[in-house]
Amino acid sequence: MLKANRKLRVKSISAKRKALSSLGRAKETASKKQRHPIEKSVESVIHAIMDVRVCSANYIPAARQAYENELQSCMERLEKLRESLAVRKEKVGTYEINELAHTARSLKRIGLSRSPSILQESLFVTLFSAFDRFVGDLMVALFFTKKELFKSINHEVPFKDMLEAESLDDIKQLVLAGEIEDLRRQSYVDQFKWLEKFFDIKLREWSDWSSFVEASQRRNLYVHCDGVVSEQYLKVCDSVEFKFGDRPKLGGRLKLEDNYFYRITNVIMDAAVMLAHTLWRKVVPDEIQRADDALTAVVYDFLQGEAWEDALRLGAFHVSQRAFSSELNKRIAVINLAIAYKQSGKKQYGALLKKYDWSSSLPEFALAMKVLHDDFAGAAEVMRSIGKSGKILSELGYHQWPLFRDFRQSQDFMSAYAEIFDKPFAEAVTQEATEEAAHIIRPELTESN
Repeated sequence: MLKANRKLRVKSISAKRKALSSLGRAKETASKKQRHPIEKSVESVIHAIMDVRVCSANYIPAARQAYENELQSCMERLEKLRESLAVRKEKVGTYEINELAHTARSLKRIGLSRSPSILQESLFVTLFSAFDRFVGDLMVALFFTKKELFKSINHEVPFKDMLEAESLDDIKQLVLAGEIEDLRRQSYVDQFKWLEKFFDIKLREWSDWSSFVEASQRRNLYVHCDGVVSEQYLKVCDSVEFKFGDRPKLGGRLKLEDNYFYRITNVIMDAAVMLAHTLWRKVVPDEIQRADDALTAVVYDFLQGEAWEDALRLGAFHVSQRAFSSELNKRIAVINLAIAYKQSGKKQYGALLKKYDWSSSLPEFALAMKVLHDDFAGAAEVMRSIGKSGKILSELGYHQWPLFRDFRQSQDFMSAYAEIFDKPFAEAVTQEATEEAAHIIRPELTESN
């Protein structure tokens, strides 16, 4: 924990210059400029959801343990008091009486406490707060990417605000902000209906649509009536044909099971990513290359983080797209999905790969086929044929691409890598790590003045 009298302070400019080469800074700046606002909105909501998962995994068990420890402590104290009272009987003093009263109050408080549940319900609500922000960010990104969309908005702006605006873009922002605010006041069902009508596209034909609606209604219960089941909740869930395991009773209180909670983090993440990329391709079809690259990056990041389940779901969504910017990008999406299947322990990766003819593909795909089918000796030979650099594969790819996760541990890989790049793999990885570390600007804790 950071003390109140401490603050984060970035290293001096001179230290930054020593840490970052001119080329590194130029690449970093170029990368930031190239990132699309839709890509940024997706990245933001994904990390917000991941933060909720981290908090849930780390702090809810701690809260439950603290609850159990406090209960155990009170019970032990009560037992000692009982033993003392049984021995002393009529000689009971003020201390014992006060301790007994204190312990009784503590037990009553513990009996009424729901601190672990409150923490989990708060995190559940936070998921939808992140989604709400995402929808606003996505709308801004879409409208300012294709400004013709503003012509379809009829939102009124006060004349005073128009006079204070410094540019037409300022007025557009005011109009859009008002439209987004109106949209947020609606239920999620009505929001998606509005989006479908405005963008002329179907968005609710999604396998987890009813789960998303149920979760959003549950969120309303936690926010407005402490989780007590209402007639409205049941009515809306029935309207989208949500299938309850055990149908909750009117007036009962909904509990958040751990498995349910985690599943809903998946549902909301899917809702955000799928909504963004569906609308991106619909509204700005000439940016399909950027959309493909952005979605590939999302799946790739999950693969690198070994979040196989997330990579599998979103990888399947990517592969299901009707249009791709190129056959190359489609093949990359298929390979990434196959990696997710295999690392998840699912055999579907074999059937997926058989749907495509790989015989005339790039050598990199021939390499992928060998690796995915555990033919490491054959994969090493393909590595040698590719050499130091292929069309889509460089030395760094051998270090980082999750495709090679298991292959990198084999002697076949080690030998082929050393032959191709004239150095042992371990030496290359050490050098890469050292260079990466030099680019990290570490915050330092300093006493505030």
